[in-house]
Amino acid sequence: MKRLLRIVNVLAILLLAPLVVLLRAEPPGRYTVGTPTDPGGSGKFYMGREISLVMGHQGAGWLERPEREKEEQPKKLLQMLSIKPGMVVADIGAGSGYYSFRLAEKVGAKGKVLAVDIQKEMLDIIRQRMKKNKVEN
Repeated sequence: MKRLLRIVNVLAILLLAPLVVLLRAEPPGRYTVGTPTDPGGSGKFYMGREISLVMGHQGAGWLERPEREKEEQPKKLLQMLSIKPGMVVADIGAGSGYYSFRLAEKVGAKGKVLAVDIQKEMLDIIRQRMKKNKVEN
């Protein structure tokens, strides 16, 4: 009887082992690694688009480049977010405020945008732009 029980246990392990391997296997990743295609690129790609290196405050001008409107189509993004006047929204990783100021227009005078960034210099840039453009929300 003990021998039969041992055989059943071994068979159960042999039958379940492939299932455990299948359950632990990760689906094919959306990330790939390759050669950087840009001086600011990391060589890591997500769904075909290269992930950039961390942007320092020295690159704030690049964040505000005119081509960005065509490249990223921020108007489409803002439409998809369904931002309404009076809302309070957060721009996490606000950088130079590229999206913060567009969000401020959407939420209007009764709304508020919380621009959050880990670099004090980026927040200083946002404050300067707020003052210059008389943005209070």
